[in-house]
Amino acid sequence: MTKSSGSKSPFYAEDLDGKVRKPATFYVTINNTMIRGIDLRQISKTRTFPSAPWKTWPNDPFLVEQELPPEMGPRWSYKVMTAPPEAFAPFVSDLQVGDDTIIPYFPDIFPLMEFPTVSQRARDVLEELFPDGSYFLPINILSADGTPIDVTHYSWVQRHRFDFFVSMHEWNPDLPQLSWPFYWGGASNYMMWQLSNNPAVRAFLSKFPFWGKLYDCLLPVYNAPTFAALKAAKLTGLVEATSDRPSQIKDHHSIGPVA
Repeated sequence: MTKSSGSKSPFYAEDLDGKVRKPATFYVTINNTMIRGIDLRQISKTRTFPSAPWKTWPNDPFLVEQELPPEMGPRWSYKVMTAPPEAFAPFVSDLQVGDDTIIPYFPDIFPLMEFPTVSQRARDVLEELFPDGSYFLPINILSADGTPIDVTHYSWVQRHRFDFFVSMHEWNPDLPQLSWPFYWGGASNYMMWQLSNNPAVRAFLSKFPFWGKLYDCLLPVYNAPTFAALKAAKLTGLVEATSDRPSQIKDHHSIGPVA
């Protein structure tokens, strides 16, 4: 995608030098790189993908439980999506812009709606890094007059899902929490602490090029080699939050490094 510049783009102007700004073990998607609102809407009505473990999905039988190292503890769950890609049709839609001037600036990886929207270039890199790690569902981005733009985009579903279960009403002093400078969707501080401090969790999850939370397909997590490869490919939409101070985290910071 074209690098954003000046006031024409609603996205942060990235410095595409191919370098990782902050070394880390995991790179968590926390936002997108918009710096002002855009007129972008779904063409068809979609269902909300289940966003919490206590909600159900008709294709839950296709979320196949996998074995985990016992050292990770009993609260972790690992499932792989095996549903046919067409099972996700109720959750995706073509998108239409209200202002054609934003089209050249669409990031290669853009988390919005139920799943991240990715470019063909991003898909190629992600598939090369983790061939069985994704479903890519083709979508059209339409101009303001309804004409599809001549660029292919996809809704990106990560097949490998992890979760750390803590009840909404549970507070357990034996479960350490972590005050983190950024907000990771609905993830609890317990899970963030595990990613930062549990050696078994870090060793196992860092083997995966990317993965997602069990019922949240919008905010993928990358391991260090994958994130370095995405940056080296100069894909847009990956702006790291490099400060440990919450006051320094900006809305356009789309990636939170977890050392």
